[in-house]
Amino acid sequence: MSNIHKSIELAIIATFLLIIVGCASTSPEGPEAKKDYPKPPDHAKTAVVHYPVATAHKSAENSLAVSGFTKIGKNYDVFLEAERPRHMGLFIGSGGEIFRIGLNPTKNDETEIKVDSIKTFAGMVGQKEWDSTVLAEILRDLNK
Repeated sequence: MSNIHKSIELAIIATFLLIIVGCASTSPEGPEAKKDYPKPPDHAKTAVVHYPVATAHKSAENSLAVSGFTKIGKNYDVFLEAERPRHMGLFIGSGGEIFRIGLNPTKNDETEIKVDSIKTFAGMVGQKEWDSTVLAEILRDLNK
């Protein structure tokens, strides 16, 4: 009987250790997990500024607010995504554009900014291309 008790005891200890090891593993959402940000398209407007990423990120947030993008969807250190509210006109609607800003640190105090606006299929006629407007606003905000 003592061999059976030892076997049961070893099985319980092994199960307990497996539970502890499983709980101690890092979660996929931990700090070392790589975020999968959408890649800006080749035609995205680009600018390189002599500011660190944190400063460029703050200017990007400010420029989105100034340009009327009120619904911030994703807001990470190197990526922002926002949407303009929809408005209905007499024949066509406007708003609803999705805007993405990618920030890529190139050197200590340089950041590459890529901007891209996406029009939705339903509102394409009434929607506007915001790339130049928002990029100019980011640069204006950085240089004030």
